[in-house]
Amino acid sequence: MVSGHNQLVSINKGEIEVGQKSGRIIIYYKIYFTEMLLVITIGVIGFLGPFVWFAPNLADSGKLLVLFLAWAWLFGVNYLITAFRFPRFLKRAANKVLGGKGIN
Repeated sequence: MVSGHNQLVSINKGEIEVGQKSGRIIIYYKIYFTEMLLVITIGVIGFLGPFVWFAPNLADSGKLLVLFLAWAWLFGVNYLITAFRFPRFLKRAANKVLGGKGIN
């Protein structure tokens, strides 16, 4: 189990490649969010879906909108937080390994 504060919690796999270009260290990475996508999609449809779908005061388009917004909030916010934090995480890790001399 991984803590929610862990920057890697949203990522289920990835690839990191370190190279050098013009005397500078370059980090290339590719990360995947497949597991989070599946868990949130199944969660929204399976748990929230029945409550929203059988709400008598919403039109079908409103029901779909509520489910989409719930999914977009849960997946989108987690994705954006990781997309913002992960490059900084890699940069700090590389600077720590290189003694602060490699990556600005």
